[in-house]
Amino acid sequence: MEKLDDLKQSARRALASLNVLVGRPDADDIVEDAAIQRFEYTIEVMWKTTQRLLFEQGTVVASPKPTIRHAHTHGILSEDDAERALKLIDLRNLTTHTYKEELARSIYPMLPEISALFERWLTGIESFQGEPSP
Repeated sequence: MEKLDDLKQSARRALASLNVLVGRPDADDIVEDAAIQRFEYTIEVMWKTTQRLLFEQGTVVASPKPTIRHAHTHGILSEDDAERALKLIDLRNLTTHTYKEELARSIYPMLPEISALFERWLTGIESFQGEPSP
């Protein structure tokens, strides 16, 4: 299992690579597809980093959605952001397992908001002190 610090660095790099493509006015199909791929691997590293953080706190979770729910319980994500993150897991599942041009075109404009959520999530991970929220 990767070390938490390595995962945090991977998450930060993944988010930075996503941000390179977010909101580009010259976005074509190739840029949109690349951005969606970067969304997929960014959410993957985000939940796995959270999973590792929780593991180090004694909470064992095996998949993305329970990890996100525990992230909220531990104060890493707000309730609203946890709900949004759960929806992003569903969206990631759709983009990973099926390709629909309409879906891709609908996701690209959402990426600035998604990126902002990832930034808050990563900030929650990086500032976590080990105490669950009441």
